[in-house]
Amino acid sequence: CPDGPSWLPAELSVEVVTVQGHPSAHVRVESDCGWFGRTGRAGRWTQLLAPSECDVRAVREDGLLRVTSVPQRVTLTAGQTSLLRFELPEA
Repeated sequence: CPDGPSWLPAELSVEVVTVQGHPSAHVRVESDCGWFGRTGRAGRWTQLLAPSECDVRAVREDGLLRVTSVPQRVTLTAGQTSLLRFELPEA
């Protein structure tokens, strides 16, 4: 069986870039499963999470301007890594 035991966490790795391909730092990554995080300088965020199925989106706030990505559905499977990539326009 390729899936790990149900008690194992799943890993989610998210990359957020601009449409030109540059890393987007300090972007909020959030889900409808109740968790969130922020990308680092390289535009990446990685976290161990409980296995679940969630809609994930990237949100950048620059003062009064708020840019939100189209949500992506991800299935977080115990013992496996899921990868998501979001593109947001330049600030």
